[in-house]
Amino acid sequence: LAQVSHFELMSSLATNVGLVVSHVGVVAVGLWYLNKRLKASSLRTLKVVVGTTNQCKVAAVQAAIQRYPDLAGASVVAVKVPSGVADQPKTMEETQLGARNRAQAAVKEIDGDVGLGIESGLFELSGAWYDVCFVALYNKAEGTLRYGLSCAFEIPPPAMERVRAGRDLTQACNDIGITDNPQLGEAGGLIGILSDGRVTRQAYTEQALESAFMPYRKSRWYG
Repeated sequence: LAQVSHFELMSSLATNVGLVVSHVGVVAVGLWYLNKRLKASSLRTLKVVVGTTNQCKVAAVQAAIQRYPDLAGASVVAVKVPSGVADQPKTMEETQLGARNRAQAAVKEIDGDVGLGIESGLFELSGAWYDVCFVALYNKAEGTLRYGLSCAFEIPPPAMERVRAGRDLTQACNDIGITDNPQLGEAGGLIGILSDGRVTRQAYTEQALESAFMPYRKSRWYG
């Protein structure tokens, strides 16, 4: 009887050990699969599509995202898309609309996670005209739009007279002798000339980008 009981006890113990080993194996496989999925997710590169091929604006995007560890690994793709507004916007609303149209068109043209629209435009305040850069950031997954602005600077009145007559800002600056560069918007910009290089067009574009990154990266505070 003692021998039978001992045999049964050993059999029961072996069965339980087998079950434990089996469960441990299932858990191990599950953890391996989860870890694999998490690694794959972390290795996925954020794709940012910029709605312009303007070299200055694209350089601003590449420089700005490098300041944020969570964005620094993003791939940046530039694509030419229409703004849907005048070549020289003359109100804040028109400039914002141009940026929004570019951001949304960019991710339609090239599939990406984030669309960036960058639009510079003019607005009038207390009799003077100012230039400002608007950035629209479209989060495709959430379907949300966030905006950022740069500093604004006053346009010299002689240049503004020509803009009102139908010239764009670069042409106006060429006309009155501020610069002979026909690609002013691809270089340091009017702001670079007026500030003696202390604030460049790329720098003021980066200001608008970083302003747009704030609600995008801290979305929990913006609802």
